[in-house]
Amino acid sequence: TDNISFQWKHYANTQHRIDPSRTNIIDVFVLSNEYDFETRQWIANGADPEKMPIPPTELDLRLLFKGYEEYKMFTDEMVWRPVRYKLLFGSGSEETNLRAKFKIVKLSNTPVSDGEIKSRVVKSINDFFDISRWDFGETFYFTELAAYVHQQLATVIGSFVIVPQNEDASFGDVFEVTAAPDEIFISTAQISDVEIISSNSSSNLRIR
Repeated sequence: TDNISFQWKHYANTQHRIDPSRTNIIDVFVLSNEYDFETRQWIANGADPEKMPIPPTELDLRLLFKGYEEYKMFTDEMVWRPVRYKLLFGSGSEETNLRAKFKIVKLSNTPVSDGEIKSRVVKSINDFFDISRWDFGETFYFTELAAYVHQQLATVIGSFVIVPQNEDASFGDVFEVTAAPDEIFISTAQISDVEIISSNSSSNLRIR
């Protein structure tokens, strides 16, 4: 490794200007409270795609946190990066290939109603995507979500699977999703996105 020559270059996007005299570029990724609150309210109200909240711009963040500029070194350049939610599962998802239904096979002896099961499944999914559990740019694995939901509803459901809604997709296509460095996951799934089925047949799961 002593003979390896390495050079790293940092390029700003076309929307951001950088003072060429700066030598230390500090990227600060910010998920604002206002954008977080508006997004969660939007999901709670049905996640209408036409009313989707918009994250703040770099300029908004620079003005909001301008007081921090006085603590940086003269050679530092602080770049404020707005973080946006990567919307999963429900009709509110911007990417149609990430829209999916959750299909449940309930235990035959459970006294819990279908409506209550669906409600508890959505709550478990939302709890799994609690912001305290995630960081920017992580990867979602459905196996981890399935294990968590099974743990929360161990006496109620026997099977929990995810089935993509894209016509060109098939079973397994949404088992793994990676977020960009400026994204963090959140579920837009509603009770209508949970379906209780009698068995995991190939037609129910869209296995091709």
